[in-house]
Amino acid sequence: MKNQLTITETSNLLGLEESTIEWIISKDDPELEPYIQRKSGNGSSEKKQITITLDGLPTLIKKLSYNIQTADIIENLSCQVLHLEILRQENEELKEDNLKLRKELNELKAQLLEHEEIISAAKDVGLRNTISRKLRWFK
Repeated sequence: MKNQLTITETSNLLGLEESTIEWIISKDDPELEPYIQRKSGNGSSEKKQITITLDGLPTLIKKLSYNIQTADIIENLSCQVLHLEILRQENEELKEDNLKLRKELNELKAQLLEHEEIISAAKDVGLRNTISRKLRWFK
């Protein structure tokens, strides 16, 4: 799992404007700094790539909450709770599908093994018949 989020990813996750998150990060808050990584862009025209660790999200949210109205915070949190519940339900469905597919795979493997044994037995019988016909020809 990815341990770093870009400003854009953080913005999408929290439902806030990128500029709001950039503004909080630009304050160089000592409590938030351990969770921030700044990487230089490849060219002179590219701006710095800023990422925040997942561990830093609670601190970032706390810092954001000082600057956002309570109603906006509650709305964002309710959207996140809804999103998490949808993901949880999808995860449960995927687990069920995975179990069904594993069961089907095991059944198909058993059928394949059974068919391979039938083919092998048929080859053995065919080989014995061929050998016995050849031996009769030599008599």
